[in-house]
Amino acid sequence: MNKKIILTVDSSTSSSTTMVWDVKGNLVFKTSKKIKLYTPKTGYYEQNAKEWIQSLIDNLKKISLKFLSYKILSICITNQRETFVPVDQKGKPLRPAITWLDERCKKEVDSFPKTIGLKKIHQITGKNIDIIPSIYKIVWIKNNEKKIFYKTYKFLDVQSYLVWFLTNKFKTSWASSDSSGLFDVKKKRWSKVILKKLGLDENNFPESHKPGSIVGHLTLKASKITGLKKDIPVMVGGGDGQSAFMGTVCNFDNSAFLNLGTSVNSGIFSQKYFFDKSCKTSLSLDNKGYILENPIKAGTFSIDWYLNNILKLKKIKNYKKFEKKIKNSSIRKTGLFFTPYLLGAMGPYWDSNARGILIGISGNTSQLDIYRSIMESIVLEQIFTLNIVLKKINKRIKKIIAVGGGAKSNLWCQMFANISGLNIERPRNSEGTSLGIAILSLTNLGYYNSYKTAANLILKKQKKTIFVPDKKEIIFSRKLLNLYSKIYLQNKSILNEIKEIRD
Repeated sequence: MNKKIILTVDSSTSSSTTMVWDVKGNLVFKTSKKIKLYTPKTGYYEQNAKEWIQSLIDNLKKISLKFLSYKILSICITNQRETFVPVDQKGKPLRPAITWLDERCKKEVDSFPKTIGLKKIHQITGKNIDIIPSIYKIVWIKNNEKKIFYKTYKFLDVQSYLVWFLTNKFKTSWASSDSSGLFDVKKKRWSKVILKKLGLDENNFPESHKPGSIVGHLTLKASKITGLKKDIPVMVGGGDGQSAFMGTVCNFDNSAFLNLGTSVNSGIFSQKYFFDKSCKTSLSLDNKGYILENPIKAGTFSIDWYLNNILKLKKIKNYKKFEKKIKNSSIRKTGLFFTPYLLGAMGPYWDSNARGILIGISGNTSQLDIYRSIMESIVLEQIFTLNIVLKKINKRIKKIIAVGGGAKSNLWCQMFANISGLNIERPRNSEGTSLGIAILSLTNLGYYNSYKTAANLILKKQKKTIFVPDKKEIIFSRKLLNLYSKIYLQNKSILNEIKEIRD
């Protein structure tokens, strides 16, 4: 009898990773391919959508050879959110994909929401008025690339483009559509109100389905290209943020997730729909509520920027050597604060004109002091914004579960523990995003009777490291958070004046 496995595909900003899992939720194999990010102009961040497919093909070919005798039960996808590509009827890209990092649509962000109403758009989509949602970049295409706009058959998110390759169908999930700024998150459908103002309708977008739905099967063509057997069910997952939540949190009520990657993001669960300046509201993969997220665009991006652009250190493979050197440094000693707004500020400010601020420099400030300050600032920003949301919905949590590449840092996890005053749990398997859609897949395939059961059984058996807050630091941490909360507000007008000079 053939052993049964499932495949998960995580198509992120920097790479495409395919993982093989057994039916008990154990990771069996992992293969990954890098995806390039192109910057044709300042503030423009694009990708070649064909690279999404080619990286997937390369990964699936490896798996087809290694797991020839195994029965693949499903392929499920999670994706970088807000990134999209316009295609023709044959699925051919009409221009490079515009990623979530892209900043070209500032004028559209200022003008388009006024045609509907800022609060109304926020209420419908759960997304604040900001340059990240796809909608404003689509408006930019309409204003600046009219031929492409009117020639576009469908605007596809990353997941729907990969689903099209595998099944020849333009389909996606609610939990991928909702990041576009065009989706009604309460009604779980494309918003007719918003689409009408754009001169589009739901036919210009992929069919959107409940997360965990089987939306097609591997075609003969895709089978021949990848080496996998024909007719494998293809299941839609969701955005990487929601997937990370499901793949890290056992108890939705008393925990937050923290994903430390290129962008840093935390989130908590809410059964009730809540939209507010303090957070980004996304659909939960379990379809029973919402994830209230606190993203920072420039997470480890800020650290890499400092090492690569300022210190001129390229291809850093081991960050631990830097962390050893800064272990005995801290804000207590340096008085240094940094705001990680290299790519603008998100909640609660949603200010694309915000920029990084380094304050407290003295004649004794060293390169390593600044490195430490950047790490600490990301912690302060994340806990500051998380605390605002917790207070507004009157919720308390007991712990934060940290995943992603940055979570491998013991020093960083301890910083989060000290400043939050909460235990930080780091699972041994930090592949929370892919594990989330593995849980989604196995539940919908009938191996578990609920997502909660699956999450409890799969996540609780994982070994984890727990970082406990230093009680001596609690009062000092409150002072730090209070000080940090003032930096942007007291410099906002200056940043706006600097923008005028820069423009």
